[in-house]
Amino acid sequence: MKKVLIVAALLVAACALYKGYTANEAKKAKAAADNPTVKVISMEEAKAKVTDDGYILFAYADGWDTYGKKVALKLYKNKEVAKAAGQAVRIPYALPQALDDDARKAFNAQWEGLKIPNADNYPALLLFDRNGRHYSTICGTYMTKAKPAKVAKLIKERMAAKREQDELMRQAAEAKGVDKARLIAKACNLKDINRPDNYEKQLRAADPNDESGVVRQVTFNPWGFVEKKIKEDPAEVLKELDTMLADPAYTDDQKQVFCACAIGTLRRVGGPEASKRMREYARKLESYGKDTVLGRSAAIAEREWAATLTYEDGWQPGVLPADQTPVELEGRLPIDGPGTYTVVFHYKKGPHALYVKAVELYDGDTKVAEDRHDGSTGIKNNKNTYDLKVDAPLKNPRLLITFNMNQNRDSYGRISIIKQK
Repeated sequence: MKKVLIVAALLVAACALYKGYTANEAKKAKAAADNPTVKVISMEEAKAKVTDDGYILFAYADGWDTYGKKVALKLYKNKEVAKAAGQAVRIPYALPQALDDDARKAFNAQWEGLKIPNADNYPALLLFDRNGRHYSTICGTYMTKAKPAKVAKLIKERMAAKREQDELMRQAAEAKGVDKARLIAKACNLKDINRPDNYEKQLRAADPNDESGVVRQVTFNPWGFVEKKIKEDPAEVLKELDTMLADPAYTDDQKQVFCACAIGTLRRVGGPEASKRMREYARKLESYGKDTVLGRSAAIAEREWAATLTYEDGWQPGVLPADQTPVELEGRLPIDGPGTYTVVFHYKKGPHALYVKAVELYDGDTKVAEDRHDGSTGIKNNKNTYDLKVDAPLKNPRLLITFNMNQNRDSYGRISIIKQK
């Protein structure tokens, strides 16, 4: 009887252990199903598991960025993010902040086939197709706020856009001429998705004379164009930008960039018409889309860079430039017939003095007089008067003032113009 009881106890214990074991295994299996994390330690293993959903690198800065690491790993393990990623091979990876040659070699040694891109900031999700081409990056506020639902939504959108791009390029491969060029251009213009490989070569081959207009739309780099040409002939730069603004081939987003380039060009070259024309381009920039980043910046550009310095109101911080670009004094000026006119700067308040380098007098666009010297007005005045000699009547008198304020622009004052007897 005693032996029977012992055997029964052992059977009960064995059953309990078995149930506990199977329950634990079931729990692990459920967790794996709910969060199908693909753990890989080499590219060989990753390639064995990759599907059409490609790879997603959950990247964070190596070493010091503990917050970025926490965010990246939190998203990496999140069920909603995992579900959105589908069958993508998900790889958490610590990247050096400085992607120098050694860092790239180390990455390539482990993940040969993935070309590591430069993210604007980390942590970041770097999306690759199954061939290792980087096609999108999720970073910035999406990652710093680290809301899994939002990140999951973005992953779905980017992967869907990538599939759309693949389909457009498949159709383009079967098309010819202008139709082919338009399909490639459409694939290039998908939001938040990098352009296909060798897109420019394919575009030019499909439409060598740019009959569709998409070649110039897709390939033109206005920032590079301005940077290259501005020293040669600023007026020609503006002329070409105006031509492109009138070209229906360009999108409204691109035309906003053209306006921004024009404002930057005028800001750098200055001249009698600079402020006026900057305001014109700022209004155009806004007209192409008020709610875009550039559209919202139009008012700032007009206020800070093309603000009006008036004879009636004098100066204040908002109208003083941070560099030595001449600023036009607007309003009706007490300058008409021949004589010598003295321009005086009178400080009123503010922690910063006003520093002036030159005052120039124009009749329309023709310079008729100037006085160049370093002067200032604040608690004390130092050479704050500028004399301008006029030999003939002026039809359209205009004053341009060159300040030397750097970033110290918290100053207020008035300007007087006195004709000497």
